[in-house]
Amino acid sequence: MPFYIRKSVSVGPFRFNLSKSGIGISTGVKGFRISSGPRGNYINIGSHGIYYRASLSSGKAAGQRKGLVSFSPAAPSLPQPSSTQLSQIETGDIDRMTDSSAQEILDHINSKLRSLPWYPLVMILGLVAVLLAGTYYPDKPGLLGLAAAVGLSATVIVWRLDSVRRSVVLMYDLGEQAQTSFEALTKSFDGMASAQEKWVLQAQGEQKDWKRHAGASVSVARTAASLEYKVPRVIKTNVSVPSITGGRQDLYFFPDVLLVAEGRKAAAVSYANLRIAWSDARFIEDGRVPGDSQIVGTTWKYVNKKGGPDRRFKNNRQLPILRYQELLFRSTGRLNKILQLSHNEDRAQFRSSVEQLAAAVGGRLSHTDDRLSTKPDQRNKD
Repeated sequence: MPFYIRKSVSVGPFRFNLSKSGIGISTGVKGFRISSGPRGNYINIGSHGIYYRASLSSGKAAGQRKGLVSFSPAAPSLPQPSSTQLSQIETGDIDRMTDSSAQEILDHINSKLRSLPWYPLVMILGLVAVLLAGTYYPDKPGLLGLAAAVGLSATVIVWRLDSVRRSVVLMYDLGEQAQTSFEALTKSFDGMASAQEKWVLQAQGEQKDWKRHAGASVSVARTAASLEYKVPRVIKTNVSVPSITGGRQDLYFFPDVLLVAEGRKAAAVSYANLRIAWSDARFIEDGRVPGDSQIVGTTWKYVNKKGGPDRRFKNNRQLPILRYQELLFRSTGRLNKILQLSHNEDRAQFRSSVEQLAAAVGGRLSHTDDRLSTKPDQRNKD
């Protein structure tokens, strides 16, 4: 999906319209719409060309707020397991990951994530009414039809109301510099998404029984990852948002903040506190070989000390050693997500665009190396 910034967002029967004077809201049908001006029940957070504008269910409008405040506990490190048992790749508690200035909007998002829809209950009550009408008044088909029509209409109305009640609207008005930086981020994200295979590493551990694991020194547990443009179901926004989903936590790259979602909870990590690093990984692949990966060697499923096949095992097949790439996303709030890609490229543009977005909201990335400091152990899938 190409980069875009829309001027309007539809939520149920309502349309939110962004203009230079602010946000307006309208409802109705083609040819007849009722609108409200930019003064209304909104919250505004942001500065330097990036603005949060989210609809609220109650309360007075808040003024614009500048800057982001964050806390900085000790940064996490990659696990160093000492046995053949895989060690979970630790990531922080999502409740302690949010930067303080984003707490107000995060509270609103989390309340929507926790809310349950009402329309299934209305639909069940409608079905009960139809069954009762058919049971006690079988000679009155008109009553049965009326019960069905009322139940269906009520379900549709409540479903539409649910779409509004359980939604948060985030309208972004990007300045020229912020828009350029965010567009650069989406383009470099497209390069990552073009990899044929993508995984999230969930656990890893030292492999002592390397003879039975193709000579691998480290085994990992991984799950498929998806890189696409999407947002959590409760959020409606006017910008294209790159996302990395899969594993315990999902990442959403909004123009001013990284949203981390886990089940019915969400946290916000400022780009000033986000570290991105990458490295090559030699991976022994016993599954399908991605077409865009590079084969750097071969080994045997059961290997002897000299690297040759162990003759004690039958059907001892040869396995390719592939050159994959691993990207680490880490924050001072203990975010720790490792993405594995089948294709290797320089990711400096992606990191640079994140740094520029951090500067756009008044933050600044601390200097870190572009590459992971872990040694390139030979890995395989557990």
